[in-house]
Order: sequence, then C-alpha cells, then structure tokens
Amino acid sequence: MLVAFPVYGRIGWDPCESRAYERNSWTLLHSLGSSKDFLPDIVWVVCESFVRRFAKGARDISRGWAGDVGDVTRLVLRGYQQHRNQPDQAAKWLDLIDSMSLENIGNIQAELEKAGK
Repeated sequence: MLVAFPVYGRIGWDPCESRAYERNSWTLLHSLGSSKDFLPDIVWVVCESFVRRFAKGARDISRGWAGDVGDVTRLVLRGYQQHRNQPDQAAKWLDLIDSMSLENIGNIQAELEKAGK
C-alpha cells in the first residue's frame, strides 16, 4: 500500500520526541520507507531524532531499535540522493550519514553496494 505524504511545515509538537515514537519507531519508519514519493522534509527530522535518541540502543540487537536501523539507513541514503543537488539540504543528509557512522549504527557501505546493483 502506497501512502502519499503531504508536505507540512514544522509543528509545535514534535512526534519524534514522543514516548510513542520511542516505543514504536518502526511504524513511522516503515511507512516512510514504503512510500515511492519524493521524501518530505520531515523525514530528515524523523531520521535525525532516531540517531540522536536511540543510537546506543540500536547497537544492541536485543532492543527493537536495532531492527529499525536498516529502515533509517535506507531513508537517509535516499534523502541524500534526492537532495544531492541542493547544497544546504545535501549537507544535512551527509551530516546524518556521518553521525550514523560515528555512532556505529547502520551499515552504510552495504546499503550503498545494494543500491549500486
């Protein structure tokens, strides 16, 4: 099922800082990853929040976040690919790739190799 994501401005309440996102990030990440549309700006916020909040837990295979890392990695690489010709936007995505590498989550190299095939 494809879901079209409308473009919204920033809202006062950030769902990515909620306890609901902490308990179940998979639903949002999977929905965004399943979309074939151009990724809206909120995807960067979703991915950045995941890396910032859950990096430590994402390295622990016994935690649910470890299962979400693949979705985050694919979204981040897709976001960069879609914005690579927009220097300010591309830089944000590259910074997020760097953060994931520094936090040792996501296998960026493996995902790049898969995307190249």
